[in-house]
Amino acid sequence: MADNKLQNITKEIDHILHSEEKEETKFNALYQYLTNTFGNKMYFCRIQGKRWAFLAGNDRMITPEQQVQLSAKYGILYDEPADKAQWSEMLQHLTQLLQRKESQV
Repeated sequence: MADNKLQNITKEIDHILHSEEKEETKFNALYQYLTNTFGNKMYFCRIQGKRWAFLAGNDRMITPEQQVQLSAKYGILYDEPADKAQWSEMLQHLTQLLQRKESQV
């Protein structure tokens, strides 16, 4: 059952990020979906050199527990979710997807 849930999560992530929407709209939709799915606080950043600029998500987080660079252009800051194993697998998928998209440009 956990594998089926993860498959559904990755399909929805793919759907959101392959939409024709603007970058900010995509990441806001991704934020909403992941918040509803995992229940933790997070926000996405656009990375420009060493600077991480807020892109979408919960802009009221004071000190996120984790910071992960997903690709050359994007990162995520988040508090640990209850289901750390599925979150970790989801982050791996998201990282691979974003890196593939960036390499195609």
